[in-house]
Amino acid sequence: MISSEIFHFLIIVLSEPKLTDVRRQQLIHELYELLSRIDWLITTLLKISRLDAGTVQFKQEQVSLEVVLVVLTGFSIAQRDGLCNMYIS
Repeated sequence: MISSEIFHFLIIVLSEPKLTDVRRQQLIHELYELLSRIDWLITTLLKISRLDAGTVQFKQEQVSLEVVLVVLTGFSIAQRDGLCNMYIS
């Protein structure tokens, strides 16, 4: 199984005695970022599959464009500044 092979590889790399604590922390941080992106991708693919299968029902309602722009701008600025790793879905 590929995921168990990757997990085993990560354990070996992070357990390497020659690896400095700083580099180990960098690798852990990079791994966290990659896993966050993979999680977002899988979640998005599941949402798309639900849309494709027709299992999602949409509810139409009027929404203020100003409110939408404020929310989107707020998320964009927070993501840009690293204050938030949420994705708009």
